[in-house]
Amino acid sequence: MMKKYNDYENIMYGYLKNYNQFQAKLKDIDIEISTVTEQINSLTDVKIAKYDNQPTGGFNELSSIERNVERKQKLERKIQSLQTDKLEISGLLRRIDNALEVLPYIDRTIIQKKLIYGYPWFRIATETKYSERSCQRMMIGAIQRLTRTLFGNTIYEQGRLFIFVDNQYKICG
Repeated sequence: MMKKYNDYENIMYGYLKNYNQFQAKLKDIDIEISTVTEQINSLTDVKIAKYDNQPTGGFNELSSIERNVERKQKLERKIQSLQTDKLEISGLLRRIDNALEVLPYIDRTIIQKKLIYGYPWFRIATETKYSERSCQRMMIGAIQRLTRTLFGNTIYEQGRLFIFVDNQYKICG
């Protein structure tokens, strides 16, 4: 699917609105890695002679040692997959944090309070001492700057289309 440059702003909104979910997912992945590691450690680490890449016969035909080795290999592959997911999510969060750090304090505050913490506009306006409309305009400009920082200036060239992989953990740019 081809996306226009302003679709990247919508992606940026989505990243910011889901920021807390990304952080929660990282913690969940850490817990799952820890659980799987404990499962691996609980399996007996017995060395066996291996004559082929895969054990022959069905699961019930394997010895208990072979079943443990097969299970351990599956669990190790699961940990690798979880670590890959963790790297992608943490990389995205680092890129978002970096982009936010570049913004002026007031813009960063407005974006964090509205999109990450979900404050209503009247509360943001009261806390920042700007009108609601001014806060809204400031956020629109800040989102544009964040999008350029995260995805690059080239996405703003008029009429140019870009390919984007629709996956909440994948980043183009």
